[in-house]
Amino acid sequence: MSSLFEKQSWRLAYVSLRRFPHDRRAQRHFVNFAVVLVLFVGCVVADVAMLLAHAVDPWLRGMVLAVVSVALLGSGVRAVYMWLQERLEQRAALPSVSEDVRVGLAGQTVTLALLLQRAGSEECLAEKELHPSIVVTTRADGIARLKQHNLYAGLRLHSRGLFLLPDGEWSEEHRARIFTCWEDFEALRWAMSLSRDLVSIEYAPKHGWRDVLRIARGTENAIRKARLRPAWEIRPKRDEAKKYLDRCVSRMVTAGLIDAVPENANWQRKMEEIYERETHADLLVGHEYIREVDAPTLVWTAHRAARRLEILTVLTKIVSDESQPQALERYLEEKFSPVGYLDSEFSLAQ
Repeated sequence: MSSLFEKQSWRLAYVSLRRFPHDRRAQRHFVNFAVVLVLFVGCVVADVAMLLAHAVDPWLRGMVLAVVSVALLGSGVRAVYMWLQERLEQRAALPSVSEDVRVGLAGQTVTLALLLQRAGSEECLAEKELHPSIVVTTRADGIARLKQHNLYAGLRLHSRGLFLLPDGEWSEEHRARIFTCWEDFEALRWAMSLSRDLVSIEYAPKHGWRDVLRIARGTENAIRKARLRPAWEIRPKRDEAKKYLDRCVSRMVTAGLIDAVPENANWQRKMEEIYERETHADLLVGHEYIREVDAPTLVWTAHRAARRLEILTVLTKIVSDESQPQALERYLEEKFSPVGYLDSEFSLAQ
């Protein structure tokens, strides 16, 4: 019954409703949800009607309504309590990495947020149009914030070059490369405990500039609060990303969008056979199965899954002491610096 007060339950019910006409799994889920909802509402209405029928005194009626209201809010209060308890347990838990490593990873999170903020600002300058959700920033502001936290001196070549390029001088390719890092930012923000949850790849991403600005404009607060989650929390999200990537790749091969890798051809064919046979076990993207989505959605989902898998793998290895903390910096620098960019481009900027 308490699931009625969880956002995830309503989201799944919406997906089931959209798929209801042609999906038996969705039909079963939606009917179960609807039955629970009707029973809950019916019980509440019946109890209120019965109590009010015997409550002639207006004062007593008010008391009954107050009791019912408290009962309805009970599950909500319980959810808040569980959230607070989780936060307290996280604070009491032993740190997953040393303080120096934590600060270094927090610095990489801040650097990525500042680059995304600068990319949005450069987009406004290029289009000569202000967007309500984007705050125009300057080269000087970004560099000042980096120096404030001793991050500027440790920047790699291309990252430093992006910050040093004059305002309005980022090329379209510069902006595009940084904008491809949205998924990295969302995963990193969650892994560093700066967001409560990492939305499943099943749902369309809701990349918001507010999340970027919260870190880019509150760098000190972000570095102080950032805390790398333990490996046992990161692995399930990483494994989910791998599951979606594998499924998207097999579907793209079947659809002729990409060529099969010879050593994986048999595995991909078997995966397609399984999902063709077990049609209602396929993975969802929005309210459609992967075999039903159009090519752009399929490619975009594969991209998101691949990027999430990459960065969460890097972070899992760091927290498990299988890789050095610098692995995250190298990973992000690779995303910032396309093959073929001349180092002289940024050397001149310096």
